[in-house]
Amino acid sequence: TPRSDDGQDDTFWNNAVRGRLEDISIGLQSTLTQTVLRLGDVLSLQPGDVIPVSLPDQVMVEAAGTAVFAARIGTSRNRNAVEIMSTLNNQMPAILNRENH
Repeated sequence: TPRSDDGQDDTFWNNAVRGRLEDISIGLQSTLTQTVLRLGDVLSLQPGDVIPVSLPDQVMVEAAGTAVFAARIGTSRNRNAVEIMSTLNNQMPAILNRENH
């Protein structure tokens, strides 16, 4: 079993740190769609105008500006939701490092 410089079992410390990290709140964000309009069209937009958009099959869910999940848009309990379809491997360590600095 690995031990730290003072002889303590590193597994104990790793578990203690992980337990603390799991309680940290982190914001998630997903952009449903993006579109491009001419500046003249944007300047002439009025309340009630409609901008047609297409929804993608999947969206990326980001944490701290880094994509961490691929998800599908849907509903859950009559609320808009995203369903996680896959995890983008190896992104969480980078996010944890960024959030703690």
